Amino acid sequence: MAHSVHPRDVLTPLLSNGTTTDMSLADGTVETPDIFKITAVGSPYLLTRVDIYMQDGSIKPTNFLGANALTNGILIRVRDSDSTVRHLYTDGFAIKNHNHFGLLAGIDVELDSGAGDDVIVVRWTLSKAHHNLPLELDAGASFEFVFQDDISSMGITSILAQVQGSIHGSKR
Repeated sequence: MAHSVHPRDVLTPLLSNGTTTDMSLADGTVETPDIFKITAVGSPYLLTRVDIYMQDGSIKPTNFLGANALTNGILIRVRDSDSTVRHLYTDGFAIKNHNHFGLLAGIDVELDSGAGDDVIVVRWTLSKAHHNLPLELDAGASFEFVFQDDISSMGITSILAQVQGSIHGSKR
């Protein structure tokens, strides 16, 4: 029998640092990273995909969008409720330019350029990058994008990351 998800249990939130969902405003450092995340509340969350939308005036192939490559980069990780890092995607290699998103398995990258801002859409299927299963977050665990650079002044138009999944075992 196929698993079905009740509409009330569908998850499609944007990752947030608690202040904003626009990651182009990240102002992290290695010592004090800016962390955009989703944390499971109550029942476990089952995450299946992450869609990353990046928009900038003139995207260059070897840079981070239209800006220079990042110095320290972005880490993508899963952290348990006790703050232990359970999994570090890309084996700890930091994403320093937008081409590095290709290091994540099960990814589709689309670039749309022309008049106005250029747009990159990254569709990342989590089950293809971690044990061939969707990512399960127990209550209190989080899926995180860890910014170790201050990109807030780079003039990037917008970066958003939306997770897709469901609340597993919800009794709502």
